[in-house]
Amino acid sequence: MPIAQIVTYLRPNIDTSFYPDVLKSIVADHVRDSYIATGKLISRTSVLSPDGLTKTVTLVFDNQISLDDYLLDEVIANSQWYRDRQIYCEKYNILVSVSQQPT
Repeated sequence: MPIAQIVTYLRPNIDTSFYPDVLKSIVADHVRDSYIATGKLISRTSVLSPDGLTKTVTLVFDNQISLDDYLLDEVIANSQWYRDRQIYCEKYNILVSVSQQPT
């Protein structure tokens, strides 16, 4: 059964930019080859709230095992992009919440 990982970013004001969604090439290539090309990652959407303060990114995986693989993937978790995003969000007081739900 497909399952979604939902990442919500809440910024303090619209003058604060969200961290760019663009993955560094090595991570993007890895995600493409390991998840998109194999059908494990079905879709990715990014939606901005009407007030512009909240961005919701939803990744839909084909099943829980694929999502677990993604969450434990060392290439992603140990990437500079991931660390830079964490530092950026902390520095600019962007709150990040992550949840999962069946789709």
